[in-house]
Amino acid sequence: MENIESIGKVLRHKRELKNITLEQVAQKTKININILRHLENDELEKLPNKTYVKGFVANYARTVGWDEEEAKNTLLSTYQEISGQRPEVKPKPQLGSLQNENEEAEENQELKETFVSIVQSFFNKKIFISVIALLILAAIGKGVVSFFSQLNYEHEQIAETSPLKEEKDNILEMDGNKKFAEEVAKENEKAAETQKNASEVKAEEKEVAVIPVAEKPEVKKEEPKEEEVEEEDEAVAAAPQKTIDGKFPFKKFSQAPTNTFEIIKDSPEAADAELLPDNIRGAMVPGKQNVYIVALEGDTWIAYQTDNDPIKKYVLKKGRHVLIRGDVVKLFMGNYNVTKVFYNNQLINAFTKTGVKSLIFPEQAGKDLKLPLFPTFQGRSYTSAEYIENMANESIQ
Repeated sequence: MENIESIGKVLRHKRELKNITLEQVAQKTKININILRHLENDELEKLPNKTYVKGFVANYARTVGWDEEEAKNTLLSTYQEISGQRPEVKPKPQLGSLQNENEEAEENQELKETFVSIVQSFFNKKIFISVIALLILAAIGKGVVSFFSQLNYEHEQIAETSPLKEEKDNILEMDGNKKFAEEVAKENEKAAETQKNASEVKAEEKEVAVIPVAEKPEVKKEEPKEEEVEEEDEAVAAAPQKTIDGKFPFKKFSQAPTNTFEIIKDSPEAADAELLPDNIRGAMVPGKQNVYIVALEGDTWIAYQTDNDPIKKYVLKKGRHVLIRGDVVKLFMGNYNVTKVFYNNQLINAFTKTGVKSLIFPEQAGKDLKLPLFPTFQGRSYTSAEYIENMANESIQ
């Protein structure tokens, strides 16, 4: 909207007068920063119900020292202007109208008391309380079931795709965690050794760049080289390993979603040269899926495939970067929450409770894919299509 008196324009103006950032407003009000961005941009259609928006505006107004009633009236005017209606601003109450307000309050109180008496005439108080308690317990139970179902599904994905644990291991057991730690240490040693020999990798490989966060890369005309990663054992990868009857064990697959992430436009991280260096930004190829991962706060292990190339999987150590490029990129991450992921030089956000996440670039490619993306059998990873093609029927198991 172009109107200088719109709610977004006024809020931004008040904030700038206070000389505070949008991040500081989000911290003080506990409101998601994306909601605040939509509010300042007058993108009201992207916000929740109007009742919630009024609460957001009131909190924002208090933070920047703006009268709450005036802020709500401005919000109402903005809604009306968007819908094409003539704005009708609610006037601030005057001293002379206090008597009318008291009369209206008394009438409202009488209506409330009448309604309560009607309800009490139909329902016994104890029965009514019992019904409410049952509804609350049902809602809590549904939420608990939903949480553990999601947790179980993502743990199954770990069991299917993790290169660092055997199928018989339980990721929640101490032995499994100890094995994971040992494997991470081994992978880190191999990654350090392969970095030393990275300059010998041939140029015809797909471009994959892995560089330390602490080092500030110089801007060069040449594109980043691919770092060697641990591949499947040659004897295992030579041919599919099957059961005695020539089939893989039956597994359950689900349709991959077409909305695995959201793009955060104009994010501060995308403008930070420490997180997204100039040489990486300049290496983006138009028309391709350019995915850049930064292991910012800890180690993460990843498995990915570009187009029809072989599946690659390894530990991305804390402080390391990787650039993946292709027409279609399928990515599975075991510790997403410690990373920053950029897609075509823009930060993305992918919600996950446990850190396990499957990502597909471009998103519409998900309509032709199944989850898990990279099921494993006898130590080797396959694409979901390969596994399903060679999988035994459920009745045979």
